[in-house]
Amino acid sequence: MAGMIQSFGCVCQALSLTQRVARAATILLLLVSLASLVQAQVTTPHSDSFSSGQSIQGTILSPGDVGVRRFGKITPYLGDGDIYGLPLYMAKMTAPETALHNVVYMGTGHDSVDPSEANTEAGPSPSGHKNFIHPAAETTIVSTQTVSTQTVSTQDANSHDAVLPLEGSINYGSGFTSKGLVLNLNAVLNGARLRLTDGGIGEIASAWYTNKVNIQSFAQQFSFQITNPSADGMTFAIQNVGTTAFGPGGGGLGYGAGTPGGNGGIPTSVAVKFDLYNNDGEGIDSTGLYVNGASPTIPAIDMTSSGVNLHSGDVFDVWMTYDGTALAMQITDTTTQATFTTSWTIDIPATVGGDTAYVGFTGATGGASSTQEVLNWMFTSQGAVEYGSGFTSNNLDLNYSATLNGTRLELTDGQIGEIASAWYATPVDVLAFTQEFSFQLTNPRADGMTFTIQNVSTSATGPGGAGLGYGASSPGGNGGISNSVAVKFDLYNNFGEGIDSTGLYTEGASPTVPAIDMSSSGVNLHSGDVFNVRMTYDGTTLSMRITDATTQATFQTSWTINIPLTVGAGTAYVGFTGATGGDSATQEILSWIYIP
Repeated sequence: MAGMIQSFGCVCQALSLTQRVARAATILLLLVSLASLVQAQVTTPHSDSFSSGQSIQGTILSPGDVGVRRFGKITPYLGDGDIYGLPLYMAKMTAPETALHNVVYMGTGHDSVDPSEANTEAGPSPSGHKNFIHPAAETTIVSTQTVSTQTVSTQDANSHDAVLPLEGSINYGSGFTSKGLVLNLNAVLNGARLRLTDGGIGEIASAWYTNKVNIQSFAQQFSFQITNPSADGMTFAIQNVGTTAFGPGGGGLGYGAGTPGGNGGIPTSVAVKFDLYNNDGEGIDSTGLYVNGASPTIPAIDMTSSGVNLHSGDVFDVWMTYDGTALAMQITDTTTQATFTTSWTIDIPATVGGDTAYVGFTGATGGASSTQEVLNWMFTSQGAVEYGSGFTSNNLDLNYSATLNGTRLELTDGQIGEIASAWYATPVDVLAFTQEFSFQLTNPRADGMTFTIQNVSTSATGPGGAGLGYGASSPGGNGGISNSVAVKFDLYNNFGEGIDSTGLYTEGASPTVPAIDMSSSGVNLHSGDVFNVRMTYDGTTLSMRITDATTQATFQTSWTINIPLTVGAGTAYVGFTGATGGDSATQEILSWIYIP
């Protein structure tokens, strides 16, 4: 809070009463994120830390790019005077109350700070009203005092329609905490897992993210595990009832009616189920989409022929993307790599009755039971990269030998002396993220490829050969991509790194040594197999897991790094680089989903 008031004070330097009325005050937009990191911090009224007025990474706002998917009126606010100015954003700010809030702090023409909830219609924030006028001199006091909890004044109040960024990201990528979650009935936290049912019979659970999120389009990933799986199942649900909503147990899965044609389900809602039990002909391994609290039994889609078996006890990864028309879902057994993919045509906002809604999970048992746990969850309606079904030219910038080979992103095509880079054309949030991509190296002799985050441009490319299209071609050399972080997948032993290595490199350093040899894990980059890579970044640690989709050999490692500090901002370009030298390989990315 003190930092927030200092920023306000910098704007309102000892002004006379006339000057105070004439000069615009500043709206301080403080998104107190419960578990999310939405965008880079903007902590001064002139866009950058030098108050230059520049917005180097920004986009010029116009009716064309300030659309309803990213901005919208949430609620009108009452202040004690006219409200003007530029929003300031501070990520993961902790309010002084016992609860966390998303709060708008409005500087007014009466030299006051009037706080209100940013993304609900709950009214004034507990932080309260604070005025900075010196009573005798009628000038503004530059203050670093902390705003205390007081009753919000409505003197000379004016109503103002605030246009605010909608909250659109949920980040439990490293596991769950109690912040930002409402747990109902049997739902509890089991360490960092969200446990819906614990193996007892007749259980019902629901768990919702505290705040509504934008559901006009989104991408999400979550992992779940069902142990001792007899019955009944669970759902991912979107609803506009409230954070205490739940439905019947048994075949209702805590979401819908217990039997077809029944009632008691959650209205104004959409749910995707993962169903263990054959109650009404749905089978013992099914999924399906249901609306408005309908019974999540039939109709259903049987997944058994895909090899996805909800009774296996394995961990399942689920990816969902919604483009405003179709909801696509992919579920993968992380042990066997069996995968099932389907999609449904649906207008989610029309179904749930709004462009924002509550999102979360439900689960239930009946006469038989199971332990149903969600291990992690990432959800975003802002800035996701979605090539889960393969690549298109949409929003991709390809350099040098990079090209599309059908739905594959081909970095090198088996020729010697090739260099490539491919970038998502729009900067994305790098404060925290989860991503998965699959790649294949055929005729793999040299040299390798990287996943890279950088803040140079979408034409950025580094040296070939040992530089992998990213960094210097030899240790201590130059020519690499600055303001960057890269993780390599290296085929060739140029400087002692070996022929099957990975590693993390920054600022365009040579991606050779130091390196981590993966050969003892069974992961062999020369196998020609498809590899699935999962990376998560929680703001401190970048974790990486690579799995051979054929042999299931897996290698895991992690690095401690401050990515925003390294690349110079909270947003950056993300993509891939690759290269060959005197020897070659065909290096292709098959799919890619990135969720900030």
